[in-house]
Order: sequence, then C-alpha cells, then structure tokens
Amino acid sequence: MTIFESRPIDWRVLAHELVTGVSLQVRPESSNRVWTEAVKSVLQTLGKSKQFYVVPDRQQGEGEFLLDLVWWKNTDLNDLVLAVESEWGGPGQIWHDFGKLLVVKSPLKLMVYGTIKHDNAIRQGIEEKYMRKFTHHLSGEQYVLAEFDSPTYEVDVYATLLKNDGPLGELTWESLRLPIWPRGIGASA
Repeated sequence: MTIFESRPIDWRVLAHELVTGVSLQVRPESSNRVWTEAVKSVLQTLGKSKQFYVVPDRQQGEGEFLLDLVWWKNTDLNDLVLAVESEWGGPGQIWHDFGKLLVVKSPLKLMVYGTIKHDNAIRQGIEEKYMRKFTHHLSGEQYVLAEFDSPTYEVDVYATLLKNDGPLGELTWESLRLPIWPRGIGASA
C-alpha cells in the first residue's frame, strides 16, 4: 500500500521528453546556466501540457518552491506529483542537491546532473551517501536520475521504485541510454 495515487508520467517517457527537449535548446558549449534553463523550460512545458500547476513559472510571477522545479497536482491541492533538482557542478554539489529530494513527499523525484564520464560514481554516491542513510522513505516513491555526459553526448537515465516505508531495502535500478543529439551533431556544433 502506498500513499501516492500514481506517478504523473512514466519515467521512460519523462526521460525521452526531457532529453529531446533539452537537445533543441543547448549546444555542447552552452553554459551550465543555459543547460539548467533548458531543463526547467522543458519540464515546465511538459507539466503544463499534463494540466499540472508548475513552479517556477516566470510568466505567472511564481518563483521556486524549495526545489528547482515542481509539478503540483493542481492549484487547489498541496500534493506534489514531481519534484526536480538539477546540478551541473561536482559530485559533492550533486549529492547535496539530491538530499533535498529525500525530504519531499512526491511520487516522482527527478535529479538531473552533468558529468564528464559515465562511471556510476555519482549514482553510487547518491545511493550510499544519501539514500541508505535516510530512514523515512515511502513506498511508491520513484527516483529518476538523468546523467548528462558531455564527452559522449549521451544521457544515462536510472530509475528505482521504492517498495517499503522506512530504511532503504534492496534497490533495483532500471536504466536506459539516450543520445542528446543525433550522431555527429553534438561533436560538430
């Protein structure tokens, strides 16, 4: 039994929409700020298309609410359906920002970050340094990690669905790899 009705979007669909949308807004040489704004823009558009109340929303004068971006079920309910953090700094900064996702009640939690090599170190750090030390997990929470790798122009996406309340039990990560740009575009841009 879980307190969450359902997740607002399948994690694979979310990953495809995110990567496709970001790829249209950034180039390999884009600054971290441009990457962050692209992530927020794509998720804001996607959330609104699904009839969620999205924050931040500069057009509506809404600033951030604790996290980089959230989807609320609607304007009348205080239920989050997606919580997002993004960080393009080093592992310590990524892990720190991920820690914010632990304490928020939401059925879907997305961490977007950049790396210079796919080696599972960031994901393992998230799991060992934060998820395993946190004891208030909720059954039904799904964590999605989107790791944008600059040298390969690929995104590794990992997802795990928690099955129990309390301390973290065994984790099973599903994964997929998506290109940021079709072959050749990122390298020549």
